[in-house]
Amino acid sequence: MAKSYGKVIASGTELDKATAANKAIGAAEVHLAKPYRFKINLCDDGSVVTGDGEYLGSWKRDENGHPSFTPDGESEVLFFEMWIGMLCQKIADWHEARIKSG
Repeated sequence: MAKSYGKVIASGTELDKATAANKAIGAAEVHLAKPYRFKINLCDDGSVVTGDGEYLGSWKRDENGHPSFTPDGESEVLFFEMWIGMLCQKIADWHEARIKSG
């Protein structure tokens, strides 16, 4: 959101920094109010949901805290990663490939 604030000021579309800051804060509040803020959301209940609310499967952590993903309807883990960010990127890439292939 800070980038948005900087772009608004740099563009000269706002007369002052306070107005630009208030608009950036307002945009951030709208974004944060969404139930699913990210492209891939790992929910507290173990579900994996897209930003549009589509359920993709489930996730969990192993005994070392490393996350894994199992697609809906499957019993085997599809992806295992050391970090959540990497797992989310793999899930996003997998989901986008599925959409493209029809």
